[in-house]
Order: sequence, then structure tokens, then C-alpha cells
Amino acid sequence: MTEFIILQKKKVKKMSRTENNLKIYSIVFIIFAVCGTLMSLISLFTEELNVKSIAEQAQTDERTALIVIVLVVGIALASSLAFLFLGIQGLRQLKGKYNGGSHIVIAQICSAIEVIIVVMDMYCVMNGSTGFHICLPHLIDLCFLIPYTKYAKNIRKR
Repeated sequence: MTEFIILQKKKVKKMSRTENNLKIYSIVFIIFAVCGTLMSLISLFTEELNVKSIAEQAQTDERTALIVIVLVVGIALASSLAFLFLGIQGLRQLKGKYNGGSHIVIAQICSAIEVIIVVMDMYCVMNGSTGFHICLPHLIDLCFLIPYTKYAKNIRKR
């Protein structure tokens, strides 16, 4: 009986630290995608993205406000799709079903976009037009995108 248990333990491949980290980051990106989509839909169907209130706040017509709402929701959904893609491709790479580099390129592009957004947000914070809390989601995204890229590259090299 003990020989069977020893044989069973040898067959199980232990994940390296890099593989385990990539798995965690991939799962987190899938969670980000689901939460981002839900938040976009919730804000769309509540008073947060109301055409009339946005038109009044921006002192513009309702058509322009509607275009802004469509763009904001579209960008949020595109971001969620990118995170979902990163998560799925990271998990596929771990299983050996994918060895391409498109998810790495997308992660690098998302990182660059997040850096630009953080710089713009910091400019607004310095001018006093908003609080520092506006930067936090983008900083959190960066804290996950950069290591994800590193781990995916390391596994791809193997």
C-alpha cells in the first residue's frame, strides 16, 4: 500500500513558484473582468450614468452626454475583455495549450495605458480637482499587470 502512495506522489507534478504566481494572477484577472463588467452594468442602470445629470454637470447637450456615456461604458467593457483574455490565456499557458505571446503584448499595452492614466490622475490630484482615491484602481491594476507579464515571459522561455 505504501508503494502505491509513493508512486502516486511521484506522478504529481509540483508547480514552480513562477507557475503558481501566474495561476494566481490569471485567476485575479478573471475576477477583475467579472467585477468590472458588473460595475459597468450597475452604473449604467442606476443614476450614476444618467444622461440628463451628466449633461447638466458638463454644461452640454444630451446627445454629447450620451456619446460620453457610451464611450465610458465601452472602454470599461473593453478593459474587462482584456483582463478576461489575460486570465484565460495565462491559465492556458500553464496547461501547455498555448505558447503564444499575444497575452504578454496585451499586458504590456495595458500597463502602458495604466501608467498614462495614473500620470493624468496625479496631475488632477496636484491641481486639487480630485482626490488621490481616483488613482488607486489604476495603481492596483499596475501592481498585477507588471508581475503577470514577468511570469508569463519566464514560463514562455521554458
